Amino acid sequence: MTFSQYFFNRGLWWYALRQAGWLGILYGLIMIGILPIGLMRADQYSEYLEPMIVNHLFELNGDMQALMIVGFPALVAVFLTRYMQGKQLSDLFHSLPLKRHHLLSIVMVAGSVIVLLPTSIVALIVSLMRPSLERVSISQMQIIEWAASTSILTMLVFACTVVIGVCVGQSILQLLLSAGLLLLPMMLVSLFQDHLQLFLYGYLSSNWDQPEFSMWSPAYRMTQLSYIALQVKEGWIYTVLTLVFMGLAYVLYRLRPAESVSQFVVFRYFNPLFRIAVMLIVSLFTGLIFVHFGLEHPVVAIIGYGVGAIIGSVIAEMVIRKTWQVADLRLLRSTGGYGVLIAIVLWFSVSSLNGYEARIPATADIQGVYMGSDITNDLYTSNRAGNGRNISSIFQTSALSEQPQYVEAIRNLHQQIIANRPNEKYRQQYTPWSSDNQEVQLAYLLKDGSLVKRDYIVPMSSYDRYLEPVVSQAPYKKLYYKWDQLENYEGTITINNADVNWNTPGKRIRDRQDVETLKQIILNNLKQVKNPWADYPRGNSLNFVITVPLDDHGSSTEQVYTVSAEIPELRAWLQEKGLQALPTHVADLKMIQVLPREAGNAHKDEGIPFSQTNKDTVKVTQTDRMQQLLDRSQNYTGRYRDIASTDGYRVQLLFKNGAIAYRILTSEQITPELYSMISR
Repeated sequence: MTFSQYFFNRGLWWYALRQAGWLGILYGLIMIGILPIGLMRADQYSEYLEPMIVNHLFELNGDMQALMIVGFPALVAVFLTRYMQGKQLSDLFHSLPLKRHHLLSIVMVAGSVIVLLPTSIVALIVSLMRPSLERVSISQMQIIEWAASTSILTMLVFACTVVIGVCVGQSILQLLLSAGLLLLPMMLVSLFQDHLQLFLYGYLSSNWDQPEFSMWSPAYRMTQLSYIALQVKEGWIYTVLTLVFMGLAYVLYRLRPAESVSQFVVFRYFNPLFRIAVMLIVSLFTGLIFVHFGLEHPVVAIIGYGVGAIIGSVIAEMVIRKTWQVADLRLLRSTGGYGVLIAIVLWFSVSSLNGYEARIPATADIQGVYMGSDITNDLYTSNRAGNGRNISSIFQTSALSEQPQYVEAIRNLHQQIIANRPNEKYRQQYTPWSSDNQEVQLAYLLKDGSLVKRDYIVPMSSYDRYLEPVVSQAPYKKLYYKWDQLENYEGTITINNADVNWNTPGKRIRDRQDVETLKQIILNNLKQVKNPWADYPRGNSLNFVITVPLDDHGSSTEQVYTVSAEIPELRAWLQEKGLQALPTHVADLKMIQVLPREAGNAHKDEGIPFSQTNKDTVKVTQTDRMQQLLDRSQNYTGRYRDIASTDGYRVQLLFKNGAIAYRILTSEQITPELYSMISR
């Protein structure tokens, strides 16, 4: 037996190395420029740069690393499988006294060496450099983790592209389909969620831009490497996928028909799957384009789906037949048949037959309930990267309540929403900035561990009697006012005058005992509020601002609690600390001007008095009358419909120091004496 009949055929090995070995050299040089040279530059002294503590090596030029990890192994696979896609080369290779699995093993082994060797060399160079780095702190374990993660990801891309190369007969199509397959889950989820939001009443989409979701689209997950490295669980999943792709490549290559070598899709039984996938993606994408850039109406989306299905069918047919001339009866039949199948899938996913819209969990199945308007932040604790991006979310049950009265109040509200279906028309349920609309998000944690989520926009005027029994209960107020944040807060509290907080410096309280006293006063006041949507502080108010950290990287947010300054405990504390001048007093004012709400809301330039633009302005300068207006008006409306309301009067406070502030005087707050004073 000659040497050419052995498994390790020297000529084939040299052929494989000549085809793709230069890519390995190029990849290694680029990665050396990205990591070792990047570390050398970061290690140079600069008075403007602090020493760098590296959390993982993907933080260094992570986007460029991701591009190389996706592109390089795909090109290696394309060059190594080119012999399968040309008739002369295919005939030559398959005429050798070697079995197909021998040929594919050469591709797999040679490709693996070309892919993995540069990563190992770069990791070795960085390991040798590490002791000499003075301004960059990295550990040997981080280098090993980087090498392992990069190897896993590059091998996944390589194996996937090899499988696609076995199934198709064109290199360009091989690259496009490989990228599409590595992005397919994310694309389908994103497009399908938009479809459900268009047509499924109450649908609340999930955030797929997180590693636990995006890991199923490896190409997209790689774009997140710069701020969150590959996790152990993801590494095992990708390793298993790589082995599956390799095994699938051997099976398919054995079945690959030699006569179909130059066909775009080699296996005829893959043609229906290819047509359906292309038609579905193009259909969903075109429908959403029609909606976003055309009329916002369901009919427009349906027309877009139809147009997209036709376009997708034509594209798929041209790829399969390798010609532009596809306009015939065969195209018409395939478009009609597959179009009906796609239409059934899209229709059933939003039809009443699936029971999604009408489902309300039974009380006996409920472990806890939630109602609010920000389910993502209320029910999940975010773990953020150094750049502020949310990298993971931890479900927290503290935002849920199992109190029977609260559960029944939410179920009763949900039943009324489903029965009446308010704001059912397309898009109206997802545009809450209307004067009478309120977003309501509901969640039920069931005893089997599943979470039922819904999102509605309801008209306040019609649903106040169903909403009030919910918002007036302690579980909702605890969530609405974020009691837990305040109870556990240990930082400083800043006190501002609620009228002029934007241009008057506040008083920062640092003393631990004073902070605890203020926390208790605020909590006691908030717990006494009957309806947080309607009961606002009347008279002089103070804003208490706390700074809540979001992560360990310095990101934070401010939480503001507005409390009446007339609370006896608060007034006594202010007096004790010499801060009684913080609230607004009549002595601070030069004048109060009043206009009916409609005219006051039309006052555009808030930096000038009403009287300069409206001759009907009522001017109040008497001390006792200004005090009455201060006592009866409110400076915090909170809700959009209250801000946009034309009920009552708009009150303008002109301070002696030139500042201008605004309050609201509703009809319920107007006494006969006040009415006679401000009406004309």
